[in-house]
Amino acid sequence: MRKYLPHIKAPAIAVIILVLSLSDAGTVARPVYRIIPHADKMFHLIMYFALTIVMMYQYRHLLLKTVNVLIIVIVAFAYGVTIELMQKYLTTSRSFEYADILFNLAGIALATGVYFSVRFLFRLNR
Repeated sequence: MRKYLPHIKAPAIAVIILVLSLSDAGTVARPVYRIIPHADKMFHLIMYFALTIVMMYQYRHLLLKTVNVLIIVIVAFAYGVTIELMQKYLTTSRSFEYADILFNLAGIALATGVYFSVRFLFRLNR
């Protein structure tokens, strides 16, 4: 069991994103949107930042090859697009938005930049 425990973080975040994305959050979200316009876009950025940074940290030993970084980015992006399509076709309370995909991508890009910046800083201090 212990050898599988380190690999549970990214899938757990992915499941949380799926549940939050497909559930009807209207009653909870409306008051937030009154205070912070377009808060859902910030949530998209934060969720996909978290998913990507955890995947990169979890599989950091594989990220020595650029192709593996690209695979993580593509997986996170494809997951976001898939959920947007699920919102369009499987729910009545959610909708497909290109802006959501753009903010998912921004979170992924930000996580990639942060990961490599921190990695670079740690190498400088060695």
